[in-house]
Amino acid sequence: MPYKNLDAKKAFHKLRSAEHYQANREKILAKQKLRKLDARQKWNEYKSTLACTQCGEDHPATLDFHHIDKEDHQHVHKLISNGCFDAAVREIKKCIVLCANCHRKVHYEEKRCYTPSNYNQPMPEHAGQR
Repeated sequence: MPYKNLDAKKAFHKLRSAEHYQANREKILAKQKLRKLDARQKWNEYKSTLACTQCGEDHPATLDFHHIDKEDHQHVHKLISNGCFDAAVREIKKCIVLCANCHRKVHYEEKRCYTPSNYNQPMPEHAGQR
């Protein structure tokens, strides 16, 4: 059904989408839940293959992703929660894997080493290491 009026077309599709959702709500929600569970399992399996680059901790719940380049990055947890697993893996390749403790230590060293006068200088090599 061709529409010359774009607003009428949008209104028609909005109404049809709402009707379809109401008619198939349970089926749609069940499919969505299954898709999220599958994505979570896939993510947990992937994280179980990683380990902290500083101390070797390998429990998936403790692992964080530290971006080397602060300018151009996306938050991995947001990509995963939106179901963008492949984009998250690409983003992780720009990061170093750290456990939560080592990640906090790296940020502590970054903040301690930087003052407003030297903020634009590169981070020292020792930052985050023992």
